[in-house]
Amino acid sequence: STFIKKIATRNLKGSAKTILKSNWIALTCAKACPVDVLCEGACVYNERGEEPIQIGGLQRYAIDAYFERGMPPLFTPAPKNGKSIGVIGAGAAGLSCAAEAALMGYDVTIYDAHAKPGGLNMWGIAPYKMAQADALNEVRLVQSFGVKIKSGICVGKDIPVDTLAKQHDAVFLGVGRGRATRLNIPGEDLPGVVEARDVIEQVTTRNW
Repeated sequence: STFIKKIATRNLKGSAKTILKSNWIALTCAKACPVDVLCEGACVYNERGEEPIQIGGLQRYAIDAYFERGMPPLFTPAPKNGKSIGVIGAGAAGLSCAAEAALMGYDVTIYDAHAKPGGLNMWGIAPYKMAQADALNEVRLVQSFGVKIKSGICVGKDIPVDTLAKQHDAVFLGVGRGRATRLNIPGEDLPGVVEARDVIEQVTTRNW
């Protein structure tokens, strides 16, 4: 909207930095999260009978512009401290942990079983909500801090957990979503009955 552009464009770079300080997957949250229930739903303006601050729109506008402008440097990692962290999973939790640790001076390597990093943001969000390019931009932002990503590696299968623990000073486990809650109704185990998220992953993988 005109209001969003007017407010956000006053300091796009500063807006992006403020947002990213609190959320390394800010674009995903702005585009895919139910902001009307969460942040905007909790806005104090609601209690006054006024329209809530359009947090989702402001965040989306600022971060979209940040990526469109080539991700100008906003953060400077601390000097290397000589320690390393292994992160299992390149989804939201893993990317956020990696970003924070890298900026603190740790040498960070992410291990992910998928061919492309991004986790649920990459493979589990319907394309009409968010494009995979958005998820990849968030991955590239984390990589710009010096984070290394090893894709197509399933920890526990392709590399033993003990080996990973010996290679790093600490290991962060961010394996992502579990299975969907079962309905416990007749027929849910019949052929052709699949989780909605599995269908989305099949679609996004095919589009990729």
